[in-house]
Amino acid sequence: MAKKILISGLSAVLFFCLVGFVYSGVKWAVDGTTICSTYVDLAPQITTDGDGGAIITWTDKRSDSDIYAQRVDKSGNIKWAVNGVAISTAERFECRSKIVSDGTGGAIIVWEYAPPSLGYRDIYAQRISSDGTVLWRQNGIVVRETDDVYPYEIEGITSDGKGGAFISWWEDRWDGTNENVYVQRILSTGSYCWDRSGVNVFAASNKQWHSSIVNWNTSETSFGVGIVWEDERGADKDIYVGAIFYEGTEIGNEVPLCSASDKQEFPKIAKGGQYYGVAVWQDYRSGNNYDIYARKVRFYDLYREEWGSNNGIAVCTASGNQMYPEIVNDGSDNFIIVWQDSRNGNTDIYAQKISSNGVVLWQQNGVPICTAEDTQDSHQVVSDGFGGAIIVWRDNRRGNS
Repeated sequence: MAKKILISGLSAVLFFCLVGFVYSGVKWAVDGTTICSTYVDLAPQITTDGDGGAIITWTDKRSDSDIYAQRVDKSGNIKWAVNGVAISTAERFECRSKIVSDGTGGAIIVWEYAPPSLGYRDIYAQRISSDGTVLWRQNGIVVRETDDVYPYEIEGITSDGKGGAFISWWEDRWDGTNENVYVQRILSTGSYCWDRSGVNVFAASNKQWHSSIVNWNTSETSFGVGIVWEDERGADKDIYVGAIFYEGTEIGNEVPLCSASDKQEFPKIAKGGQYYGVAVWQDYRSGNNYDIYARKVRFYDLYREEWGSNNGIAVCTASGNQMYPEIVNDGSDNFIIVWQDSRNGNTDIYAQKISSNGVVLWQQNGVPICTAEDTQDSHQVVSDGFGGAIIVWRDNRRGNS
């Protein structure tokens, strides 16, 4: 059975010009519009096209294991070739792509590539224009090239505000430090800025991984990237945050974002204003199932008290597991959070909106985005530029072909 990638528009309307944006349901086809229906399509990722639509990328199994992309406009219409445009179809396999807007209607996409006859993987990148034309070298340019079988995984990508991107990944270089988070900056031309092996971010004992990054700026010449990650230096898994300048130097020390009891995992962060962000994560402090929590943080003053300073605020504590949250700024400094939810028995997609002040705006424990039969997962979200969001997910409802 094939697995389709589907997409849905989540609307928000201005109510009486006083209350703010409120949930009003999905805008496109009920339970989503098909983006690609080839044999197996995995791990969709999404970014804005700057005009109310989105660009989506995924791992595609129609031939080998390749990277494809598609653009959809604000009305839900497909803009590029049916079933997508090839980003990389190099020999052997490509996987785990990430995507970010290039600021001019196109996108920068990164992925992992395993060269033929070699036991290790490299990180590659490609830039694609608004009309679906690839702009860099065929099958991409090298971001991280190894000569050993180091285990690693791409985790985050964000714009640098200059037409390029910051990229984060975890890597174990077998030097006794376990998994650590690394960051690289690439320019709009496809060249990289820092040491070719990347910058090791806030190394500590045990594992630091599952990172998410977002850009910040205080002026044209003062900008950088904020980073959240899952950290195992303590007895449990906690969430930490740190920040670095555009040239790769750290801003002070990292600080714990959440150190509640039991496990906090898989953090994601979205930018708000110039130099703060809102982070979300899955949280097992209840001891019964995973819930979703959130917290605000300022990158220039990581110790400043903001809402959620006491280990975060609850976004969803419904029955069953709520896992793998994603977050996006809706364009008005409110934040839409989307997650995988098992309250109904199978796996569905739910969402919630919180204000810049940490107030939950939609119904308690979130609104359903897709509750079709079977499994919906691998969700991603991007702002539609009008106070709502575009959400994409992998869908295994019965009857797909």
